[in-house]
Amino acid sequence: MDSPDMDGSMAAVTRTDIVERPRRHASEAGADGERIYDFLARWAEALNSHDLDQLDALVCEDVIWVDPAMFGDTVHGRAEMRAFHETLLHGFPDIRFQRVSSPYAALEGGGVAQRWRMTGTFTGDLRLWGTGFGATAAAYAPNRRSFDLEIVSFYELRAGLICHWAIHYDLLDFSQQIGILPPRESRMLPLVVRAQRLVARGQRRRTASARPRG
Repeated sequence: MDSPDMDGSMAAVTRTDIVERPRRHASEAGADGERIYDFLARWAEALNSHDLDQLDALVCEDVIWVDPAMFGDTVHGRAEMRAFHETLLHGFPDIRFQRVSSPYAALEGGGVAQRWRMTGTFTGDLRLWGTGFGATAAAYAPNRRSFDLEIVSFYELRAGLICHWAIHYDLLDFSQQIGILPPRESRMLPLVVRAQRLVARGQRRRTASARPRG
């Protein structure tokens, strides 16, 4: 792996450098830095192990989780977090997370931000998740398409556990990579636009009929 020097040249970075760099940064940041790096190491291990019990042990009982793929819904509590993870793992059994930067710590409180690289392959049914879809929600069919996405996670910690977790990423890019939305150059895009126009016509009618008359 190569890394740019200050003068723009490329210098080799050894595996030891990659392993030791977080330790050096944590030491420089003091005790709080050590705790943050230690927690993120355990969190990454839990995410990549796909062990839901291990994930449960790192979040508060009343954890809140916000993700663009929830269609505006929000996870409340460990049971719902487990259900969403099960949905995710069914669709992407090989999903992996890799830290791509040092973490960012809030100046006040227990907030931590971390950039991740998220990769996986769409090999299982991906069920729509949320209270509005019910227990028999429709599911996208797998197509073996892969995705490679950068995400940012914001964590609020309480007593060393995650009590609030918000993930931010480009949902459009993700949807296009796994093939559930057509890319810009696709011949399917005009068909999607036509379908949207049909839906919009019905939406306008419903909006008009709902307006109070006076």
